[in-house]
Amino acid sequence: MKHFFLSCLTFLLISPLFGQVNVSTATGRRINYDHESGMAIITGDAVIHSSTATLKADEIQIDTKDKKGEAFGNVKIIQGTTTITGDKAIYYWRSSTGVFYGGEGFYPPWHFFGHTIVMEGRDIYHLESGGITSCDHDPPHYRIKSTRSKVVRNKRATLKNARLLLGDLPSFWSPVYTRSLVPRKYIFRLEPGQSSRDGITNRTIWGYPFTENSFTKVKWDYLQYTGNGVGLEHRYFNPRIRGNIDSYLVRDTNPDPVPDSRRFTILWDHFQKITSRLSMNARLDVKSDQSFGNEFSSAGNRIRVENSERGIFSEGGFRYQFPRATLQVQADRRDRFDSTVSSGNFISKLTLPRVTFNTIPLKWKFFPFYTSFSGNWTNETLTRSDPKQALRYQRSADLGVQIKKDFRIRKKMTVTPRAGYSQAWQDHDTAKPTSEGDIYNGRYNAGYDIRRRFGRILDVTVGQNYVARMEQNRFNDDLKADDHGVETNAVNLSFVSRIGRSSRLSMRSGYDLRSAPRNLPTKYSHTSERILSPSFDIQWQVKPRINVFFRETYSLFDSDNNKPVRTPANTSGEIQFGEYASTTFFSQGFSYTKGASGADSLLHLTNKLKFFLTSKWHLDIFLSYRAVGPNKINYKKALPIEKTIHLVRDLHCWVLRATFSDRTGIREASFHIDLKTDLKTQPKLYREDKDNPFYTYRDVIDENSDPFNSDEAKFSNEDSDIDETKDQGQ
Repeated sequence: MKHFFLSCLTFLLISPLFGQVNVSTATGRRINYDHESGMAIITGDAVIHSSTATLKADEIQIDTKDKKGEAFGNVKIIQGTTTITGDKAIYYWRSSTGVFYGGEGFYPPWHFFGHTIVMEGRDIYHLESGGITSCDHDPPHYRIKSTRSKVVRNKRATLKNARLLLGDLPSFWSPVYTRSLVPRKYIFRLEPGQSSRDGITNRTIWGYPFTENSFTKVKWDYLQYTGNGVGLEHRYFNPRIRGNIDSYLVRDTNPDPVPDSRRFTILWDHFQKITSRLSMNARLDVKSDQSFGNEFSSAGNRIRVENSERGIFSEGGFRYQFPRATLQVQADRRDRFDSTVSSGNFISKLTLPRVTFNTIPLKWKFFPFYTSFSGNWTNETLTRSDPKQALRYQRSADLGVQIKKDFRIRKKMTVTPRAGYSQAWQDHDTAKPTSEGDIYNGRYNAGYDIRRRFGRILDVTVGQNYVARMEQNRFNDDLKADDHGVETNAVNLSFVSRIGRSSRLSMRSGYDLRSAPRNLPTKYSHTSERILSPSFDIQWQVKPRINVFFRETYSLFDSDNNKPVRTPANTSGEIQFGEYASTTFFSQGFSYTKGASGADSLLHLTNKLKFFLTSKWHLDIFLSYRAVGPNKINYKKALPIEKTIHLVRDLHCWVLRATFSDRTGIREASFHIDLKTDLKTQPKLYREDKDNPFYTYRDVIDENSDPFNSDEAKFSNEDSDIDETKDQGQ
């Protein structure tokens, strides 16, 4: 009530005069006002609010004639996002100017201070015996002091007779120091380091967002033994267009097995949504040699895909999404560089075009089974390794249909029969250069799955898959072939048990029912040769942050020695403490694959460790190595494969990062330091979609998939709940 009364009293007594100095309200514990002199004295938690600023102090004296105020003790003035404190201040409301003594100012993220701070308007400050810093620690870890300074908010700071102090230690002097205070959009980074191949290195990166939806990086690398490398990376994204261009060029003078040459790479990925249903994709991948990406790790995409040969790979196409189907038209070209056969590049393979069509499972009104169709037509050349070879085109097509239906026999039992047919066509036999006749090959498949749930945690699935091939250009089974025309005929069995949401146990195996091939009549003479490799898989959440993974596949028959065996073919596992994305994490993994008879036993081990050494030091270590021994677990030596250490030091105002890497043939070390005020997150140009932003059609269409793949049919329903099973497509 006292503050409220004094505020109202002040406003009623002096508002006619304060209107001249833009004062709207004033509060304090005691107020004295002299009408004749126009002086007002506010003491005890004095606060004056105006349209331009808020002034606080232990005592404020207001002169309405000179339109100024003098503040004493714990002075603070707030102008927008800027706050200035001091021991004493003189402030002019009308011009928003003033003088602070023993003052310190702050506007995020900068602090400035001075024996005297002269305010020249709202955004300009002159400092006497002062300086600036971005450290909010008291005392600051670093500061730049000067005799005289000028600070223009959000524009520039200029300091004369500037001295850099790290703590209280003078470290650098300059007659004049100036820096921009504009919030930085660009990044600039120097990464000095050392490499066993390149010697002393210094990687320079400058990046700038030229538009709201793009970010461009220019790279220049100094490599002591190899030469200078330059690169350009440009990423762009908007709701309909996204892509990435990455290029790098180096004149490689390194005296290694690769001769002196100009080496380069150009990578371009592009995706564009033309309409709500029609999209386009394109890709270009050019490399001077196969090993480029391994030796120049700073160039390329996040996941590098090497060409199969030295040359150019390009592709592009369109995709149209119907309500229940997808149509894809794609073309690609491979050019090859081979100085032994040609002085220039030549076409190695050309696909023009490849048309693919797929549907989702369709349900018909008078047909109870779900039906899906797939097909493709391809016009491409045979791969050639010499430009003198003719570009010989081959046309081929595939058309297939699959039907299936889930029948619930009981509450916890489901039977799923399925069948399908596919027809493949080629315009000639590629094995016969003079062949011109059409070639047709048909395949049909049939199978079923019977799934039964026992209790709430155990699912048992029994199924069979049968795939048969027809004679070429005929609709008869290919009974005269070595395999009697039967490509697959197996019964499969799986057990899946779940304990809670994050623990799971599964076992799988099967039995091959095919007859022995004509060219190997002794095959399947041992029953164990018919049993498909059993596998055992565990995913166990011991505690919320402790997980154990284990998988083992057994071999029951040694085809080299033609005898039954009982030995693990592959064993792998891992134990994890913590979450991988967190700052504290540990994992120990291993993988063992049985080698050839008489060969050394190899055990691959991996370690991942992330933790805080102290509250300021963070360590991230990855180790990969292999143990070698004569047999089983009798290992005599361990050979490193890769060692990588990331070290981060939080210096409050700076962040220091160092990386040490040692992998086969290459040893590298680098570090860089960033001022936190300069750390600006680049625009998030890519959405966190599960689908790849490029070639999204490949999540729907797998060019290498087989419509008769027994593995797909074998466990297609293992993760669904029978109690909640519904027909597909509903």
